Amino acid sequence: MSSRISLEVDLSALEYNLKVISQRVSPSGVLAVVKANAYGVGCDAVADTALKCGARMLGVATLTEGLELKAKNLPIQLLSAVMPDEVPEAIANGFGLPVSDLAFARLADAEARKQCRKANVQLIIDTGMGRAGIQLDELSKVIPEIFALPNLSVCGVYTHFSSAGAVQDEYTLNQISAFKKVLSGYPELSDLQYRHSAASDGIVNYPESFCVPFNLVRCGLVMYGMTYGKDELNLRPVLKLSSRIAAIRTLPAGSHVGYMHLYRTERPTRVGLIACGYADGMPLGISNRGRFIVNGRYCPVIGRISMDYITIDITDVPEAQIGDAAVIFGQDGEKFISLAEVAAWNNNHEYQALC
Repeated sequence: MSSRISLEVDLSALEYNLKVISQRVSPSGVLAVVKANAYGVGCDAVADTALKCGARMLGVATLTEGLELKAKNLPIQLLSAVMPDEVPEAIANGFGLPVSDLAFARLADAEARKQCRKANVQLIIDTGMGRAGIQLDELSKVIPEIFALPNLSVCGVYTHFSSAGAVQDEYTLNQISAFKKVLSGYPELSDLQYRHSAASDGIVNYPESFCVPFNLVRCGLVMYGMTYGKDELNLRPVLKLSSRIAAIRTLPAGSHVGYMHLYRTERPTRVGLIACGYADGMPLGISNRGRFIVNGRYCPVIGRISMDYITIDITDVPEAQIGDAAVIFGQDGEKFISLAEVAAWNNNHEYQALC
């Protein structure tokens, strides 16, 4: 929070969404993904809410994130590649390590032997993401060798979808089919404690990705009500980003507004100066394209945004005053601006915009 700009997180809406998601995927459990500071939302409060709603595990990207959350007393799984120099501390803290190949498995086994303990690991199977994981044609050689390593405790196996944001995407269906075939073909995998394929898009669009033989889902951005495809869950918006009107002036028709004189008024225009800009992370691409909500009405962005200011047309909100809130995205009365809409103005992706 500051006097200029604030991100409000509705924890009651977050709790509601998590309960809806948990009911949808039951009896599968929820791994709450809180990487990148819970996508910029605030990992501490989000993690506490996830625990309150029965999450079985926390998923993070880096060792540093895991260390920040280890006091939560819940299993922590590192989901991104672990650097070799991070392995000792990760094992010492009991964090779950992602294993994508035999070389890393051997590294973790050797370090665990030094520490006289077992390293908790989950195997990643590459069914078509092409980014990380044991490739399908390597499984017959790699799986037996990994399970033969004496200092590893293999507790889970998972895969990751490439395009689950599209409903009934053939590529995703093939990934699900391939992973099921892997599990049925390797009894040592089918008996593991955690077997998961669905992340947020899978939870919404592919029920077959969280039913038997799967028993866990990775719940990330869907917690905040952000979904692709047909959302039948009626999730609630959790986030609202807003600033305030710092000044108001009226310009005659034909006036230019902002750098590069990109906007010219077509009528006497009441201009609101909003106290935020690209220094606060506002994308330059919303210049002359975006809109805010002031007092329950949409107000277009006019002119190019600046480092510290954005100008909007508040002519149709005559009661607006200095200090009034200007909602950048989120719910305000009956009006709503999604983060996807903001990202589209900037030719961006809503996930990147949020982080």
